Amino acid sequence: MEPVERVLYMESPSPAGILESLESGPELSGEVLLVLVAEPSASALGEVIATLKGIRAPFMGAVVPGLIFDHQVHLRGILLLRLRLAASPLLIRLDDCGEGYPADFLQLNEALAEGGGTLLMLVDGLNGGISGFLREISGLLGNHVAYLGGGAGYRDLVQRPCIFSPAGVFTDAAVVIPLPCRAEVGIRHGFARVGPLLVATRTDNGRVYEIDWRNAFEVYQDVVRKTCATEVGRENFRAVAPYHPLGIIREGAEELIQDPVAAYADGSLKCLGQIPENSPMSIMKGDPEAMIRAARDAGRVLWEAVRGAGGDAEGSRPQMGIVIDCVSRFLMLGDRFGEELAAVSLNGSEGPAQLPVTGFLSLGEIGSSGEGWVDFHNKTVVTGVLYD
Repeated sequence: MEPVERVLYMESPSPAGILESLESGPELSGEVLLVLVAEPSASALGEVIATLKGIRAPFMGAVVPGLIFDHQVHLRGILLLRLRLAASPLLIRLDDCGEGYPADFLQLNEALAEGGGTLLMLVDGLNGGISGFLREISGLLGNHVAYLGGGAGYRDLVQRPCIFSPAGVFTDAAVVIPLPCRAEVGIRHGFARVGPLLVATRTDNGRVYEIDWRNAFEVYQDVVRKTCATEVGRENFRAVAPYHPLGIIREGAEELIQDPVAAYADGSLKCLGQIPENSPMSIMKGDPEAMIRAARDAGRVLWEAVRGAGGDAEGSRPQMGIVIDCVSRFLMLGDRFGEELAAVSLNGSEGPAQLPVTGFLSLGEIGSSGEGWVDFHNKTVVTGVLYD
């Protein structure tokens, strides 16, 4: 199957249209259909699931804030991606992970840990246990595997069912798809540190209670006021905070960006991802030019795949480019988001061969080429190239 035939976008999905599109292509043998639904089209999700169950095609999917296809963002419709499988895809209930993973989870270790491959994951972006889940799964599979994925959900940050399979639609769940192909992954955000080095001295999962042994919100207010000449209070927090996330400082890598999404009356900050206690961190600042440059850097794996099209050192060929871009970047950049998307995705499609590039806007991003920790990022661009 040619790469371009592996991706189909439908602006107005209907049972008849889905059936016609799938029946006109090869049979899904040894493959899974990944179905991404833009949130305004989620009202059609019941029909989509019923249609796919009717044709007995293996499928998994998620509702996401937007779709990336043909170098554009699409805020409605669905994307269908045909992906080869290394083992059966899994639906994981994240709230059950503390009691141990299901027995068939060990098949991932058998399928990927020795021979390598890629784990594609979509998670409920508002579940509080994502970082722990990623630690567990990367601890099981190790560095032989590339990791790629992102958070599903809705732009208003109200948790609703957003992960689906033939079994239904769920909150607090993850779709885990083991792919036999290797992947190259790019990860960049482009935010810069402002103010002093800080330490998260009291936290609980995604809640930060104290920074430098002081009320977390007071410290946040002070740094933003002094370094950015901006006043931030609880009443305007959701308008100001997107421009000033927290950055966990890591040796030899960009900061791990975590989005504060609420300031509570007790002075604590609520973040989408986990902030471990005693983490060194900084308040960050986003600049459109720097963000777009960072997107271009993340897209280098796409450009390099095209430049080397026809065979790399291992004799494999690039099959598909994937872009997972945080929805908060889309909202921050506004009319300039097209520049970011061009910077990241066109790097991978101009050259002697065309590489199909697709993806989605996310509530949190997952990425690793198999080196270091697998993290749940915010405000970050993650790109991947799947090789055959």
